[in-house]
Amino acid sequence: MKKIRIMAAIAALLTCISVFLLLNSNIDKEEAKEKVADNIEVVVAADNISAETQIKIEMLKTITVPKNLALPSAIKKKEEIAGMITKTDIVAGEIILSEKFYNPENVDAGLAFVIKNDMRAITVSVDNSSGLSGLLRQGNFVDIVACVRDTKLNTEYTEFLLQKIKVLALNNLTSGTLGGDSALYETVTLEVSPEDALKLSMIDFKKRYPDEIIVDYRMILRSQKDEKVLETLKINLVDVIK
Repeated sequence: MKKIRIMAAIAALLTCISVFLLLNSNIDKEEAKEKVADNIEVVVAADNISAETQIKIEMLKTITVPKNLALPSAIKKKEEIAGMITKTDIVAGEIILSEKFYNPENVDAGLAFVIKNDMRAITVSVDNSSGLSGLLRQGNFVDIVACVRDTKLNTEYTEFLLQKIKVLALNNLTSGTLGGDSALYETVTLEVSPEDALKLSMIDFKKRYPDEIIVDYRMILRSQKDEKVLETLKINLVDVIK
């Protein structure tokens, strides 16, 4: 009988120990969960990143930090800023914040990030007549008409030099509205192919330094909805006055 009581006491003790261990284990798990819940994954720079750099996924990595160390603007996923442009230098290990980037589709990132691949930006001088008397706006599309006089061949003609060319900037403004004395812009920056950039450069050169061939050009405004490109059209002076 005494032996049975001893065994029962031992069994009860073991049960108590098991319950204690189980409860303690559950407490440890809950504490671990709470600790995990108090952490957050954020994106940091894998290496030093210079200003005016377009971000690639491989430039970034994620780390886990306490929530109280992560600002609300901290980036949580690499994909959120892939393709964005850095405003300032970022050092390796620095937590990435959304306010340190430009959207490349926004002109605030700089004209170089607005130009499409394989295209170029070129600035040409205009006056009231050739530049549509201040009516152009950034994002408009224009055609460029060349007016040519060949004194050697005694011929004059006009033709479409370029069509559907995007206006990137007026004077030095890539966005906003011109006002005051600058309402009538003196320069227009256009997005063109490299070949068209050479054409415009030659026309501009001949306009400033005429010889036997005298060249001028003017812009004509297109509808934003007009996608059509006309066949090359050339009009001689005799066609106009006949």
